Amino acid sequence: MFLLLLTGCSPDAAAITDAAAITDAAAITDAAAITDAAPVPGCTTRAAPTGRAAGSNELQPGAQRLRAATSPDGISWTRLPATVTDQAATPSLTRTPDGLPLLYMTAHRPSGTMDATTVAIGSIDGTAWTHCAIERVGFPPGLLGVDPDIVRRSDGSYRLFLTGDVSGGRVGIHYADSSDGLRFTYGGVAFARATSTLDSMTFEAGGAWHLYALDAMSIAMVHAVATDGASFTLADTSERRLDGAPQVLSQAALVEGQLRLYGFGPMGRELRSFTTTDGTTLVGDSRLLLSIADAPPEESVFVKDPAVTSLADGTYLMIYSTVIP
Repeated sequence: MFLLLLTGCSPDAAAITDAAAITDAAAITDAAAITDAAPVPGCTTRAAPTGRAAGSNELQPGAQRLRAATSPDGISWTRLPATVTDQAATPSLTRTPDGLPLLYMTAHRPSGTMDATTVAIGSIDGTAWTHCAIERVGFPPGLLGVDPDIVRRSDGSYRLFLTGDVSGGRVGIHYADSSDGLRFTYGGVAFARATSTLDSMTFEAGGAWHLYALDAMSIAMVHAVATDGASFTLADTSERRLDGAPQVLSQAALVEGQLRLYGFGPMGRELRSFTTTDGTTLVGDSRLLLSIADAPPEESVFVKDPAVTSLADGTYLMIYSTVIP
């Protein structure tokens, strides 16, 4: 399936977040430091795995790791010599009202049988992370949800969009709400079509909610809009290209006062971005963010699924997926 070749994800995997939440985050250290983070009220902790999960291939979260980079302007990025966690993919970033970074991800079988969304809560400077399980309230039986897409709302609450089965063998986008980023109450199906749609990216712009997701049968991005962020209507389906190459959109972030949509190109060779003022018209930026051409050996297969947020000092943090060597 060409979609898998393009994204480097399992059929259930991708990622993103919102622009309104981008005001504070922090740098990352390696996975071993996660256990040094302070206890978090309400967090059911889980150990951060290391190494590749047995039997996993490069298209699955079990064979991927999350790494980090920083930037002064959201364009020029410097890789950090760090691993956030192994056996995870499709990151999505936001922060708490107190400034703690929240990193949502698709984790490899955290409950033992199925991939599912989990969250890591960072210290205020992001030098340590506590991995937590997500509590699900009122979810349909069997729906754990992958490809998290987190939006922090203006009232400080969180809306989490997830990829999962809808009906008739189709995959669509569900949503759930939370007051603390840990305990989510199911809201319903946010968007579904006659064919499968997955891996959403959601944000607010131009007085509306915009959702971009992958069309499971092509390399196109599906664009849907809503007034309430809960019930989306199809606006258009088209390839989003830069220099002739289709891009997968994965994260919206407010950067230097401009809404920037981050994504990656075919086979995860490079990370690129678009800008938008209305959420519909996307203007491609020719500048290369990261690529496998200048990557260290452990990132030579792909770099993809960039999630971006701002740091407390005004610089920017990116967390992205690559392969566990």
